[in-house]
Amino acid sequence: DIASKLNAIKKVKANVEVLIADLRDRKNRWKIFRKHIGRLTNDTFDEILNKKGSCGEIEFDHQTTRLNIVVQKDNTNDMSQTKDVKALSGGERSFTTLSLLLALGENLETPFRVMDEFDVF
Repeated sequence: DIASKLNAIKKVKANVEVLIADLRDRKNRWKIFRKHIGRLTNDTFDEILNKKGSCGEIEFDHQTTRLNIVVQKDNTNDMSQTKDVKALSGGERSFTTLSLLLALGENLETPFRVMDEFDVF
């Protein structure tokens, strides 16, 4: 009877070890995927801004759970770069926000997107 209980404990321990290894592997794959989605979203964000003569960059800081956005209003003038979105005009801020939402939606492959108050222009 004790032998069967010890055997059952061994099996549970083995299962726990397998589950821990699987969880570690899944977390590593998730980090790789998250980084890939971040790069794609950053590229799409910049492409959308380029259509209006601007450029930009998104930095996903997963350690601090912050999203940092850098926008250059004129892609030919480095002096027009700002890290503070509040420094942008209302239209520029709206276009930047919309560009971010479109880039995220494009790369997260959402089945549909709904936006309200589409008044960027």
